[in-house]
Amino acid sequence: MNTPSVPGRLLWPACALLLAAAPATAQPVSGPPAASAGALAAPVPTTEAPVAPPETVRGFVAVEFVDARGYPVRPGDFRATTVQNYIGAVTLHLGPAWTAAAAAQRSYYSDPTFHDATSGSVALVGVLGSARARWQLAHESSVTELPLSETASQVRERTHRSTLDGDFETDSPWRISFQAAQQVRFAEFAPTVREWSAQTHFGYRLSPHWEIGPALLTSFAEITPGADLGAWSPQLALKWTPRSTVQFALQGGPDYRAFHGAATTRFHRTVYGAQLDWRPRSTVEWRLHVNRELGVSYFTDLFTLRRGEGFEWRQQLNATLRAYLCHERHRTDYLRPDSDLSERIDHSRTSIAGLAWLPRRHTTVELFYRRTANESTAPGHSFVSEQWSLRLTCTL
Repeated sequence: MNTPSVPGRLLWPACALLLAAAPATAQPVSGPPAASAGALAAPVPTTEAPVAPPETVRGFVAVEFVDARGYPVRPGDFRATTVQNYIGAVTLHLGPAWTAAAAAQRSYYSDPTFHDATSGSVALVGVLGSARARWQLAHESSVTELPLSETASQVRERTHRSTLDGDFETDSPWRISFQAAQQVRFAEFAPTVREWSAQTHFGYRLSPHWEIGPALLTSFAEITPGADLGAWSPQLALKWTPRSTVQFALQGGPDYRAFHGAATTRFHRTVYGAQLDWRPRSTVEWRLHVNRELGVSYFTDLFTLRRGEGFEWRQQLNATLRAYLCHERHRTDYLRPDSDLSERIDHSRTSIAGLAWLPRRHTTVELFYRRTANESTAPGHSFVSEQWSLRLTCTL
C-alpha cells in the first residue's frame, strides 16, 4: 500500500524529467514511476493525458544510450554495463472528454547478467464537468523491469491503478475535492498488494493568498503473503500564495495503521509534506520540498518510514537550450509493526543534472548525468551508482 499522497511528496518522474520540445504527453521520462521510487534506470515514459489536447494524435519515438556503473545484479554484486533503450509512445484524443495513451520501451544490456527487458503502459483518462465541478476517471496498467536500490536487484513489476477524482467550487469560500482509488501491484519475490483508498480535502479561502482546511485519508491493503493493513490519517492542509510567482503548500497529521494478521497490531506515526515553488522569471523555476511518509516495502511484514528533502531547478537558457538540476536525500527505516527498532536503515543521496537541446521543431537531444549513493545497514545493499545518458527524441 502506498502512503496517501501529500503536497510535498516529490515523485521520481518529476525529479528526473528533462525539459523537451514535446508537450507533456510526448515527453520521455528518465525516472521510475511512483511504484518504483528506488529504481536506478529509466522506465517506460509517462502516459499522462493533457487537459486540452491540441491534436487528435500525438506521439514520439526515442533512442537512448546509457553508460552505467554500479547497477545491482544481486545484493553485494554491482556491475558496469551499457544499456540501449528504444522507446515509443502515442496519445489518442477520443473526442472532447476522453484520451487514450500507450507507451513501450525495449532495453538491451551489454552485460548478459542483466535481463533484456520490455516495459510498457496503457492509460485511459476521461474528464467531465464545468468551471465549478470537474470529474476525472482514469485507469493505467504498466509493466516494468528495473534495477531497484531497495532490493539491490532487477525486479519485474506489474501495476494496475484506477482512480475517480472530483473537484467542486461553491458559492462560499469552501472548496471540496476527493479521490477514490484501487491499485494492484505484482512484483517478483515480493508480496502482492491490493489497495483501496479514499481521500477527501476541504479548502477554505481565508483570502486570495491563503487557504486552509482539513483532510481525511483512508485505505485498506490486502497483502499476500503477509498481514493486511488498514490506515486512516486526519490531516491539516495549508496553502500560501503571496504572489503569482511563489506558492507554498504544507500538509500533515498523524497516520494510524493496523496490521491484521494472526493478531492485530496498531501503531501510528506523524507524516507531513511541504513544498515551495518559486518562479523568479518566466524561464526559471525552483522547487524545494521535505516529506515524511509511511509505506509498504518489497519485504513481507515490513513497512517503511521514509524522510527526505530535496530541490529542483529548471531554466530555459535560450530558444533551443534547457537545463535541469535536482538533488534528493532520504533516510528509510524498515520496521516491523510490533517493534520500534529498525530492521534496516538506508541513507540515500541522488543527484541528476541534465541538458536538453532542440535543434529542430520535432527533435530533442538530451544529455544527463545521475549519481545515487546508498548506505545501508543490510549486508550487500550499500553501493554507488553512476550513469551517463544520451537520448534522441523525435515527436510525431
